[in-house]
Amino acid sequence: MLSSATDVRAQATELVEVVPELPASAVGHALARRPAFTQRAAVLSPAALPALAAGESDPRVITGVAAARGKLAFLFSGQGAQRPDMGESLRVFPVFADAFDHVCRFLNPLLDRPLRAVITGTDQSLLDRADFTQAALFAFEVALFRLLESWGMRPAYLAGHSFGELAAAHVAGMLTIRDAAELVAARGALMRDRPSGGAMVSVEADEGEVLASIAGLEDRLGVAAVNARRSVVLSGAEPEVLAVAADFAARGRRTKRLGLRHATRSPLVEPMLDEFRAVAARLSYQDPRIPVVSGLTGRIAEPGTLSNAEYWVRHVRQPVRFADSVRTLADAGVSLFADLGPSSVLSAPAQETTDRVVAPMAPSVTAAVAKLWGARGRAGPGGDVQRLADPDDVAEQCDTTEENLEHLLKHVGQQTGTSPGLPDFRFAKIYVRHAPDIPYVVGKFRRAFGENTEIRVLNVDLCRSDLLLEVEGVVAMA
Repeated sequence: MLSSATDVRAQATELVEVVPELPASAVGHALARRPAFTQRAAVLSPAALPALAAGESDPRVITGVAAARGKLAFLFSGQGAQRPDMGESLRVFPVFADAFDHVCRFLNPLLDRPLRAVITGTDQSLLDRADFTQAALFAFEVALFRLLESWGMRPAYLAGHSFGELAAAHVAGMLTIRDAAELVAARGALMRDRPSGGAMVSVEADEGEVLASIAGLEDRLGVAAVNARRSVVLSGAEPEVLAVAADFAARGRRTKRLGLRHATRSPLVEPMLDEFRAVAARLSYQDPRIPVVSGLTGRIAEPGTLSNAEYWVRHVRQPVRFADSVRTLADAGVSLFADLGPSSVLSAPAQETTDRVVAPMAPSVTAAVAKLWGARGRAGPGGDVQRLADPDDVAEQCDTTEENLEHLLKHVGQQTGTSPGLPDFRFAKIYVRHAPDIPYVVGKFRRAFGENTEIRVLNVDLCRSDLLLEVEGVVAMA
């Protein structure tokens, strides 16, 4: 497999002399590790390389232009996605284990027993208790995010269903782990302490139908979530909820009672709001570094929308607009959705709302990642070429200093597939922040990659002195 931002024939020309002398497995491994650009060729036999280099037709050569790929979004599940031993199989990955344990160090002092012991224990009812459910989901989803991030998956957007939005807020940089843990623990404990007597039922109906069915009962019932066009969750006092659900069932509609002990997002949670507000008000908030879709509006949150205590108070009471969130993401160019919950309960409603690729991380995280990368090739986040850096990905390490330039040069080298005797191709788009001496920066990269490397200045922001370079060429191996 060959790919180039411009013309794959130049690569074929460089490879003609060396590939026949190398093991096919070594060549395939080296080429597979290289970034994928839009101009592509599949060569089914080394003997067909000369034809590709010469631009001649050969049945063993397939050429084409890859379509631009869309963006990646991560979806974070809320209550109901918990399960025993969630995350235990992922502890084989040190990044996941370390991240999970790090979250637990902040959560455990706020719980009445260690969180991991509850997850691995035999008492399902304890895991289903609101305080442990929410803490467990938060720890799992943050740790899974860190694992996927370590594998190079950088989402363009985040969205959370109900409580899952708190995990999204933390990984987006809105809340420190200390403040996020305090908010998570307080939310769970206050819900745990609410009196029983509530119920939640998923109904096959649109929102208008459900609202009409509860007219006059708004002090007892409410819409908790709109998950898809005809999938609405009704929440509130148990007798009234079950009566409304029975009416829909009598009309041939599917209904399902959810296994939650408390009627979240209904009038029954209002007595806890003042106490929760007191906790939320003493925390510090920042605007997200990764765009987050607000579950309350179903739209990408504007600056200041999420970074205040009152938003999170409303978040306990108002309905989740998950279907709108998925549509908003699709309209923003998202074509790949990763469901980060331990039971992947968001995959079905997401697929009902959009025809884009949805990858459930359960039961296999590695299979889901393979599905995502297979769908997007090896594109960088939000584009049709792999990028080493851009203003959103690594702005904090791209200032023009000797140390950071050396870091970028080293990182480009790590992105390159190599094999003994195989020409060492270097491809990257590199964003350098604050580069007042543009000739110096370009010269630095040219000296590092060699005179045969073409370095194109794609864009210069003179107001901020930012520089976008594209590097393509062949570097002779030492």
